[in-house]
Parts: sequence; C-alpha cells; structure tokens
Amino acid sequence: VMWILRFVIRQQSEAGTEQIRDLIGISARITIDSPAGKLGEAMVEAGYIQKYPVKELNGEPLQRGDTVEIVDTESGILHVKKKRRG
Repeated sequence: VMWILRFVIRQQSEAGTEQIRDLIGISARITIDSPAGKLGEAMVEAGYIQKYPVKELNGEPLQRGDTVEIVDTESGILHVKKKRRG
C-alpha cells in the first residue's frame, strides 16, 4: 500500500500546485483505509477522475467509502475533513 501512495504523491507533484489547489471545497471518496493521523487515498471527480493522497485534518481515521471535503493542500497531499452522515 505504501508504494502505491508514494507513486500517487510523485504523480501529483508533477501535476502542478495550482491545479490541486482548485480542488479545495470539492468532495472526495476515500478509496484506501487509513488509521488516525496517517495518509490514505481518495478519488476526486472534478471533470475527470483522479486519485490523491489524503490526510484527515482532525486526525480521525478514514475508511473506504467515507465522503470527505477537501479543505487544503500541501506538497501534493489533500487535507480533508470527514463529512458527517445523516
């Protein structure tokens, strides 16, 4: 799993910071579980589908299928906030 995340991070660093910053405010779906405070992966649909490394802003664990909101980016990593169900 870690080599996949490294590959995704490397891919995103080549994509351009401005393009990634445009994702702030968009929802994404978690594709790889991540323990609290660790990197996971999310799929973003913004004109096309792409996967990005993500980290939950409040340090909460993320589970596959969770919906999150992108609130910031740093070095190709999306900082997200878990959306509450209900």
